[in-house]
Amino acid sequence: MKKPWMMLALAVIVVAGALSREWLGQPPIDTAVGQKLLPNLHSQLDQINRVEILTGDHKLQVVLAHAPKGWTVVNADQYPANFHMIQKLVTGLAKTQLVEPKTKLSQHYPTLGVEDLGPDAQHATLVRLIADKSPVAEVLIGLNPELRSGHYVRLSGHQQSWLVDQAFTVPSWPGGWLAQPLVDWPADQLNRVILRPAQGKPLVLERQPDQIRLQPTLPESWSVTDPGALAARSQLLNRLNIEAVAPWRTEHDREGWQPLKSAEFVAKSGLQLTVTPLKGAESNWVNIDLNVPDDLQPSMRETAKTLHQRLDGRRFKVSGRVYQQLQSGVSDVAGPPDPKTTTHQQSASPQ
Repeated sequence: MKKPWMMLALAVIVVAGALSREWLGQPPIDTAVGQKLLPNLHSQLDQINRVEILTGDHKLQVVLAHAPKGWTVVNADQYPANFHMIQKLVTGLAKTQLVEPKTKLSQHYPTLGVEDLGPDAQHATLVRLIADKSPVAEVLIGLNPELRSGHYVRLSGHQQSWLVDQAFTVPSWPGGWLAQPLVDWPADQLNRVILRPAQGKPLVLERQPDQIRLQPTLPESWSVTDPGALAARSQLLNRLNIEAVAPWRTEHDREGWQPLKSAEFVAKSGLQLTVTPLKGAESNWVNIDLNVPDDLQPSMRETAKTLHQRLDGRRFKVSGRVYQQLQSGVSDVAGPPDPKTTTHQQSASPQ
């Protein structure tokens, strides 16, 4: 039987522990489950105008800022950001609920990917939400649990780590936040595509008034040999997703970049995009120019203005596959009759 003074001491320890959590503004762990990770964030959503993403040794990887015309990726030449990704991240944090307490021991943080940023940090990503230059939240977003939904997280400066109910997508490079695709023209609005290879004949795709799809202009007796490759090139413009953006600040910036043969995309409206692959020290960069006809319909002028603002004075990095397909020729999708097949057909025909 325990002595009364021992029972009293245990009670004092338990109460003191609970009071210490109350004093620190943290609810007891058993009552915190089901509560919001950031209970005050919902009321501050409209005030957030900057999001910073840091990794490693406090390296600022991505800066997203709200400008008069919308969100931009600051360290990608102020290019328009993917608003839906930002909205999903910020509102997701606002409604995140605590599911299960995890470790409070710093030596175990790396297992969950919620270690403090520093020279040895390998997994953690710090998301900092800012309103009017003042941080309103700093969350270390770690790994996904293997057999459960959600994410491991820890509030910066807090010991307790948690499994939460929300899963987050937080690219740690600027290109992961760029608005995509570069051009969102419906397929039926594209009238002509011309792709030019380094050698050989260009691939010309055109839409006739009575046709639904772009059709290739083929040399006499040629036929399509790879329908999949043809379809990919017909849809190339809408797959022109951007991986990085860099400015042309001066003509000196263009030195070292050799322009290759350009591809052309012409819309029904008359707008024309000229995409020029660039050969230089880095791979898969292109320059894109917009040509606007004098008789452009008034309803399309805002579209042209937006495109011009996105393209002017910049170069863009695309995927290696798209970069190669921009330099396609007609021989990549079609070819002449196979001599063996022709000979066989002739020998099989009745005399």
